[in-house]
Amino acid sequence: MHQIDSACTVGGNTGRPIDSHKIKGRNALNEEIALAALLKYHDDIVGLGYEFDRSETLGHSDALGFEREDAIRRILAYQFPEYAVLHRSVVRSRLGKPSYGQHDIVISDCLVPPHIVSTSGRHMVVDPQAVHSALEIKSTLDSIELPKALKHLSAIKGAPRVSVEPSVHMKVQLHGKTFPYVPISAGIVAYRSKLSLSTIASRIEKWAVNQSPELWPNFVTVLDRGHLMWCSPHTGDLHSWGMEGDRMLWFSCADPTDPIAAFSNSMESLAQCWNVPGTKPVVRPPKITGGVKIGSATRPPGVPEPDECDCLCANCHLHGRVSFTEQRRLERESRNQQR
Repeated sequence: MHQIDSACTVGGNTGRPIDSHKIKGRNALNEEIALAALLKYHDDIVGLGYEFDRSETLGHSDALGFEREDAIRRILAYQFPEYAVLHRSVVRSRLGKPSYGQHDIVISDCLVPPHIVSTSGRHMVVDPQAVHSALEIKSTLDSIELPKALKHLSAIKGAPRVSVEPSVHMKVQLHGKTFPYVPISAGIVAYRSKLSLSTIASRIEKWAVNQSPELWPNFVTVLDRGHLMWCSPHTGDLHSWGMEGDRMLWFSCADPTDPIAAFSNSMESLAQCWNVPGTKPVVRPPKITGGVKIGSATRPPGVPEPDECDCLCANCHLHGRVSFTEQRRLERESRNQQR
């Protein structure tokens, strides 16, 4: 029996990065190559900030939504070239029922191809067993759109994933529970919000009271405000996969690129556990070195601050918060301390 637990994620339930030297077959990244890759992410992130204003010039509302969704899809396709990043795809069992709705972005595994493809090739239907993650993209998040997005995502997150090889059994420990497969991860990305980050957090927590943790969104990113995710009420540590009793914290912008950088790192964190049911777990080498703590963190009242940040945030050196050389030095010290 194969086993996956929450520690497989970058940042995981401990908020600490994976030791890349312990990943079989992976050498330490060359510093120049690593820096060039991070700068490419930075260029994409800055460009994304202009997509909202540019798409406002389009007259049709559906065209506006398509442009904004596709901007996020392009970044994910760059970040995860080994997966199929599908736009406006339907998730439905191969048997025809049940259906888990159409989602703005679906990250699907190429091992399980779509079972329906339209003549144009633009519209696809995929089985939940192929789906690793789903995203709801909102132009503006408000008191009407937030509960709609939560309800829509909870449907796909609760979808059972049938094994492609029934003889292969798994034991997956996430969300504080044990599953026979890796649950589907999901999040909300909004370009703008009429709600403050604290209001979004309180409303999601109120909604989550009557929902099982595996149905909660893994994160919410608002590109003009910040990034929200779950944390332990006892230690304040980040949880990429929320657990019973968790609270929602938020990272406010310290730099305009903070929200999208935190989003990219959250997706990188979740991807460490992605697995097609019935296949042997493989640790995916992270492309972004570091954790998801990007921006100025605010925790709910009564939730303590964790120990000093050791996450080596991927974009810190890009904004002068820490030099690239210093980031690498801290990374080496962190590895030595974990040995």
